[in-house]
Amino acid sequence: MKPPVVDTKEKCANCGQPISPDFNRCPYCGAPVVKEEAAPPPVPSPIPPMSDITPPTPPFPYESVPTPAPKKKLSTGWIIAIIIIAVLCLCCLISAIILWNSGDAIIQYLQEFVELNTGL
Repeated sequence: MKPPVVDTKEKCANCGQPISPDFNRCPYCGAPVVKEEAAPPPVPSPIPPMSDITPPTPPFPYESVPTPAPKKKLSTGWIIAIIIIAVLCLCCLISAIILWNSGDAIIQYLQEFVELNTGL
């Protein structure tokens, strides 16, 4: 009896003749057929490796926007100096207004002072 002709890609490891995948022995030479078990496909990892993770990039318009510098607070010494200068300016202004309104009295006082001290 002649072995059946099978159109398959599997071949006998001993004689090289084509064999069917469901045979346990080669019909030509009688050698046992070694069945290769297909390796299971690799299971994808639920967590990607760290080398594949890239940080998100900001949108284009915000890439080149510089961050503003933090504002410095005025120290207490500067605040006190500004208040003192403002009070002095206010006092000078008030004195100038008073002297402007009473200019005749001051001139008369100065004339009397000069007459008494010089004898004129």
